[in-house]
Parts: sequence; C-alpha cells; structure tokens
Amino acid sequence: MTHPRKILRDDVQSRLQAVLSVPVYAGRARDLPRGTTEAVAVYVAEEQLSRPAAARGRPAGPITRKMKVEIIAISDGPDEEVCDRLDALCRDIELALAARADLEPQAVEISLSSADRVRSLAVMTYSAQVQDTLN
Repeated sequence: MTHPRKILRDDVQSRLQAVLSVPVYAGRARDLPRGTTEAVAVYVAEEQLSRPAAARGRPAGPITRKMKVEIIAISDGPDEEVCDRLDALCRDIELALAARADLEPQAVEISLSSADRVRSLAVMTYSAQVQDTLN
C-alpha cells in the first residue's frame, strides 16, 4: 500500500505538471539540468499523527494525518524580470491547487539574490489533513 505522504506529494506534482510549462520534481534535493531557469519541487515536509481516544491502543483504526506540503518555485536569469516570472509561477501554482479543497495555503517565503544573475526562490507552504488506517 502506498503511503499517504507519497500519494499527496504525487498528486500535487501531477496537478502542477499538468498546467505549468516548467519541470516539476518530487523531492527537495535535486540537481537541475544545466540551463534550467525555472523549476518547481514538491515535498511533504512533516506529518503529525493523531488517533481518536477510542482507537488508541488498538493495532488498527482511523488515523488523522496533518501534513505540511512545501512547494519550492525557482526562477533564475540575467535580468530583473526574474521576480515577475517567479510571481507568475507562484500565481499559476496557487490556481492549480485551488481545486483541491483539502489543501490550505499557510505561508509564502521569498528569497532573492543577485550577482551576475538574479536568483529568486519562493517556498509556498500548504497544509492537508487526511484520514486513513495505515499505521
């Protein structure tokens, strides 16, 4: 049986890949191919488990999983338009995930750096709550 974290991560990845014109990767550690200027990575950062009091101490029963999904959007290039491209990418991610009612937006953190190229990164955090019987 596939773990609920993987099911959630793969669903978010496929929803994004269907509408975005940039590569969407599962997992946060990734070497990007040379020349990649925009990309997205999806992973489940943490999970909290809870079980109803009536089910505690039993080997099976309903489990509520509250999962934190992080989506990293990356934009890189030689000009100041990088920030505009990152903003458009984030907007497209938000629209793509709005149809999934159990995903709630929580926060967005944006980092910028510049030297010979402008690099921008947005970490979009969502929470999801699912119930299952997988231990």
